[in-house]
Amino acid sequence: MDISENMLQITAFKVGDNISCICGDLNTFEFDKKYDVVVSSLALHHLETVDAKYEMYEKIYEGLKKNGIFINLDILLDSNEELQALNMEKWIAFMEQNVPSTEVYEKWLPNYYADNRPVSLISHLNSLEKSQFIEIDVIYKYFNYAIFCGRKRE
Repeated sequence: MDISENMLQITAFKVGDNISCICGDLNTFEFDKKYDVVVSSLALHHLETVDAKYEMYEKIYEGLKKNGIFINLDILLDSNEELQALNMEKWIAFMEQNVPSTEVYEKWLPNYYADNRPVSLISHLNSLEKSQFIEIDVIYKYFNYAIFCGRKRE
């Protein structure tokens, strides 16, 4: 799901035909059927609050078939200011290798703070557990990004 039709076309091209892409807004979306897998990539950090993220996890849980899997890749807020500063330095260094520095400082950094509402990995995992997901795990973590998942009960 994405609010941008263009992003969905890119996804379909990269992933293939064996997925469902839905154009819509996370804030108003309601599942109309059950899915085997729901994947979220760099989306839930736009939700305003921890409660909004928790409500989305509940909605996703209800949108899964029994034994369905939810996989999420998202931006994280670190557990302390020192780690957060280090991870932002690493992210800025990565961005400077891939786009002009002026773009990093004039576009990406201002937008990062204006558009993103990251929370800690622990907060995400607690919300998954509270939403009744089981087999919750962290698949990958790299600085302020992580991939984590959970399964719906049988």
